[in-house]
Amino acid sequence: MNNPVRFTDPTGLWSKDIHASLTRTAMSRISTGRDNAVMFGNHVEFIVTGNLAVDGPNYAAFNNWYSRSAQGRHFNRAFLGGRDSRLVWADYYMDRAVSNWRLADNLFSGGLICFHERNAMREAALTLLGRGLHSIQDIEAHGNIGMGNRITAFHLWGADNPDYDWLNMLRGNTIPSTERVRYNTSINDSEAFLLDFYRQIGWID
Repeated sequence: MNNPVRFTDPTGLWSKDIHASLTRTAMSRISTGRDNAVMFGNHVEFIVTGNLAVDGPNYAAFNNWYSRSAQGRHFNRAFLGGRDSRLVWADYYMDRAVSNWRLADNLFSGGLICFHERNAMREAALTLLGRGLHSIQDIEAHGNIGMGNRITAFHLWGADNPDYDWLNMLRGNTIPSTERVRYNTSINDSEAFLLDFYRQIGWID
């Protein structure tokens, strides 16, 4: 990404901070030109925190190689014809995030919690949203490598390898723009996911 000061990319694939970059870019698109742009800006780091946690020890595929469910957040664990497991996880966290946000607002409007408690519940909802967003971004990051099987991020193919031809299951030289296409697609998917959340909580028409 032509930013060696901010990003580290030891394997020559996507940088370690790529999920944060995708999330911030998508949120910037959403907030631009909106009256509550500052509020969106305050949300982004909570979403990023939840997003990056999915690559931490509790959810990372390489620490759960034996678990289809844990890997399903990163790789498509569905068998042929089944719904992409990453979409299932994204929906799960979306529902939890929306429910928690609405609960916080209802408790506050009913006088049962104070302003600071409501904000704390909202922040927790945003971190849940970030977990779901990670799975959306991993659709482009990992494609359908090892669909239906157990696979770790350190697989021989290289799970993030932009030179991997997912369609033909081969390694080869892809055109230079391929990585940018995947990156831009992931930004668009991230924006759509976040917009869905804000529509459900009533922030966007």
